[in-house]
Amino acid sequence: MALITKKVYGAEDVLPKESYKWQFIEKIMRSQAKAYGFKEIRTPVFEHTELFQRGVGDTTDVVQKEMYTFDTKGGTSITLRPEGTAGVARALLEHAIYNDGLPVKTFYFESCYRYEKKQANRYREFHQFGIEVFGTGSPVADAEIYKGLPEEQLLKLGRQFFLYFLHDDYNQKFRKMLTLEQFHDEDLAKIYSRIYVDDPLSYQGMLFGFMVTSGILKTDNVQIMTLHFYAPIYYLLTICDREPDREPEALKLLDEHIKQFDRIYGREN
Repeated sequence: MALITKKVYGAEDVLPKESYKWQFIEKIMRSQAKAYGFKEIRTPVFEHTELFQRGVGDTTDVVQKEMYTFDTKGGTSITLRPEGTAGVARALLEHAIYNDGLPVKTFYFESCYRYEKKQANRYREFHQFGIEVFGTGSPVADAEIYKGLPEEQLLKLGRQFFLYFLHDDYNQKFRKMLTLEQFHDEDLAKIYSRIYVDDPLSYQGMLFGFMVTSGILKTDNVQIMTLHFYAPIYYLLTICDREPDREPEALKLLDEHIKQFDRIYGREN
């Protein structure tokens, strides 16, 4: 049979002799996620472009150089998803899933697309497993809660989320495993970066974008604000992972960080 065309550069076929490996890994991940109370969510492979511009940041390389973006016949700008968090957050907001109870714990298997430079073992279509935990279910709901929350309650909420991620058995073991193994396995290093850098910054950026747009927070650069908020918190998590006896010290620093962030960007300015 004559070959009409070959696969598009940057994509790979998963042939029958290899697909069982994928099924084996997916079965383990799905089983473990369900065991810890996560439920599967599936979102469209394409979204409105503005979702990623707001969630990932319109000045990042992902948005400016790597997204597959096109206009529909009706003139709507559509983008193939470059990552998973923004679409999941959009789905939770659109369908008000947070009304079913909190926190909302989801997992997904997704194909994502980035127009990256030619590199060995880097593909423009790639597959990822992800987990997301949303305390109030959507950036808009989080923003509204923050707007009217007294400082004492804000600090309490910050501690609750910090302690959840610090002591939750699944999160704790997974974080420690990836922290060690990222230096020995390139694929695990990518997973580490996505789960503990890219995805949190994506969601927080979306959240702060809503807050700035609605006048709750004030800044000229949402990306810097997002880094300012998230980086110290993850630093404190890693300290407690290494030295559990420093947890009381970390909680005090967390309180001071939240209060300072509120003063710099927040409601009293």
